[in-house]
Amino acid sequence: MPGGMELKKIYAARLALEADVIISMPKLKTHGSTLFTGAVKNMFGAVPQKTRMLAHALVTNERFSSALVDIYSALKPHIAVMDAVVGMEGDGPRHGQPRKVGLVLASFDPPALDAVAGKIVGFEPGAILTTKFAHERGLGCGDLSKISVLGEQIDNVAVPDFKKPASMRMFSSLMSLFVPLINGLVKVEPHPVVSKCTRCAICAKSCPAH
Repeated sequence: MPGGMELKKIYAARLALEADVIISMPKLKTHGSTLFTGAVKNMFGAVPQKTRMLAHALVTNERFSSALVDIYSALKPHIAVMDAVVGMEGDGPRHGQPRKVGLVLASFDPPALDAVAGKIVGFEPGAILTTKFAHERGLGCGDLSKISVLGEQIDNVAVPDFKKPASMRMFSSLMSLFVPLINGLVKVEPHPVVSKCTRCAICAKSCPAH
């Protein structure tokens, strides 16, 4: 895949590859790993399990977010429409809580949409790595000072007490610090329990590194 920083090859849904127009329709949510789920990360739903496993195998949030941008670059939506009528706050996506935001946002520039939506619920664009990386790669604008917001302005609809994900932040910081240091010293290698193995090959087919 030309330009892929983490994923050099992806598998994608045929409908997405053959579509004349792609519309990303994310729900505004927090996420324990990426902090925020928006129009860029939403394209993760257009790839099958095999590609998802490859992305999740990257360990650090920085590399995972970069892989999400790889997928976004290959399946770039023409427009994004975000449902933020009721969003999710806290430790999403599994342990988040519904929170009324009362908005529907749309943009022909999905990273710009994510930057604005994230700011509304208290995230700076640079904190959302999918927005940051997409901006740095020239795949959209993540700079709020260069984004024209039509309709309601950010300050008028901001939700300052929107709860951020807390469960993964410290873990993510520690992983980002220590993984590069121990990566060359520690190797994770699965070993089957021979007495229980039926040679079905499901483990091999499911392995993200296989």
